[in-house]
Amino acid sequence: MGLNALELKIIMVTISYIPRDSVLLVQRNAITTLRCRREIMTTVFHNPRCSKSRAAVEFLESRGIDFDVVKYSETPPSKKEIAKIVKMLGIKPVQLVRKGEKLFKELKLGDQELSDFQWIEIFAANPTLIERPIVVHGGRAAIGRPLENIVEILDK
Repeated sequence: MGLNALELKIIMVTISYIPRDSVLLVQRNAITTLRCRREIMTTVFHNPRCSKSRAAVEFLESRGIDFDVVKYSETPPSKKEIAKIVKMLGIKPVQLVRKGEKLFKELKLGDQELSDFQWIEIFAANPTLIERPIVVHGGRAAIGRPLENIVEILDK
């Protein structure tokens, strides 16, 4: 989802058939269009086994929104990405943890006072502890529980 290689190829082919004096203007317009699309890119941090996560994906599809899916249990976000998501959510990292997860109890995380940095390290090493789904859109993020949280970031 998003701009793919075929779309880029179509843009380049289209540019090659335009008179030379118009090419610069078309290239500028194409670059502006690409920048605009990139700025409103939507990403879903998704766990296909989670019904709420599947509901978020179905919701975005029903609204005709192009989005990328990151199956974060298979491709965990980096510490930097997690920190950025936390910042976009406007929360402390501890508020992102799934406290009902078996791993949360096994690691006795509820009994510890951890820094924001420590939480981010734990999430990077154990992505199943990250609340889901998370939708990132236009520089904002929302935890998709309930789905109305997603609507708020899409409509602004």
